[in-house]
This record gives sequence, C-alpha cells and structure tokens, in this order.
Amino acid sequence: MGWLCLAPVIDACSRSLLGWSITDHLRTDLCLDTIEATVATRGGRRNLAGGIVFTQTTVPRADSIGRRNTSMMEVSGNGRQPATEGDVVEARAEIFAWLNWYNTTRLHSLLDFRPPM
Repeated sequence: MGWLCLAPVIDACSRSLLGWSITDHLRTDLCLDTIEATVATRGGRRNLAGGIVFTQTTVPRADSIGRRNTSMMEVSGNGRQPATEGDVVEARAEIFAWLNWYNTTRLHSLLDFRPPM
C-alpha cells in the first residue's frame, strides 16, 4: 500500500493533541485537514483569535509513530505480500489508539507527570 502520513497539532501549553489528519499523501490537503480539525476542537474560528501555529520538519524515512518527530508510517503486508486495504484500516485504528493514549494516559514530564487531558 505504501505510506500513511500523520499530521498532528500539539498544544504548546497542555501538550495535548488538538487535531490530526492521516492520509496516503503529503499534499496540502493533509495540513489543511489537520488545521480544520484543530479549529473544530477549539470550538470554531471565533475561539482562535490570536492563535499561532509553529511547524516542524520531520524525518521522511521514519517507520513508526513511536519515534520522536515521526510523521510517517509504512504500511506493508507481512513482508512477503503487498499491504491490503485491511492493513491500512488496521494501521489507522492503531494510530488512532496511540493518539488517544497520548492525550489521556501518557504521563508527560512537563506536566508534573500527568496526562495532557
């Protein structure tokens, strides 16, 4: 199947993931969808007056979302066969589970070892 690309937005104060998008490409839509998700999380455009977005370049050869600064995950079959649509669905579910864990369970040192949410 190829690559799944994850574009997250993390709140600099709470360290929580505010919005994200997962696609199979690195086109502009990936970032625009992420920003729209973030705006919706914050309650719409009226609540974002004065908001600032910082960007970060990531390493394109990364192979797992568990690594620092990683934004891409290779979706492949079992090593002998190409990935199927089911592999992509499973990868998306695992990414979503990780994002949920990050916000609700992961202990963050900058937050006195509490989860972001």
